[in-house]
Amino acid sequence: MNLLQCTVRIVSVVSLLLFSGCDVVGPTYTDCYDLKSQYANEITNRVAVQLRDDMQLYPCGTGGGCLYNIRMLALSCNYHKEIEIGEARQLLVKAGILFLKTANEHEKARPFFANNPFGLKNIELRFFLQRKDGSEFGPDKLSCICLLDGKLTYDIMPTINRPFITVYEETFEEAANKLGITLTPETGLSS
Repeated sequence: MNLLQCTVRIVSVVSLLLFSGCDVVGPTYTDCYDLKSQYANEITNRVAVQLRDDMQLYPCGTGGGCLYNIRMLALSCNYHKEIEIGEARQLLVKAGILFLKTANEHEKARPFFANNPFGLKNIELRFFLQRKDGSEFGPDKLSCICLLDGKLTYDIMPTINRPFITVYEETFEEAANKLGITLTPETGLSS
């Protein structure tokens, strides 16, 4: 295994550990017995399954903030296609809208939300772009795309042993406008 593949695997494992919360796709952790954690798991699992089935985004990590209420839900996925910023934007916006819609439609979870409706500040998405064998597509190719705090970032890993470098950043609203998508308050987004 070359150094780049090793680095990618380390980043994937660390990401999985950092973003693991009360859920994994499939069975839930046995130490999350309270309702809010159960509902957070249900929301994240529904989104993960739909992203996998509809967009070929393969879940690799989950997380959230659920101590007193559901403040945040996070999902990380692997994507096995080389893409440019335009296609990456479309993936993140569609996935973000799906995540918010799924959360806000979960009636039993609503009383546990830190704010209702759940909004962009309440979700995090990280998609790692790599070949099926875990290797990078190459220097200066998109390696990680994220939706954090209502901002989309597009990152590359330029060379071996270097951290991600953000090559472009935009707000969720800017990205949606570029795609001709109207954002609605019903999905937790500004109009």
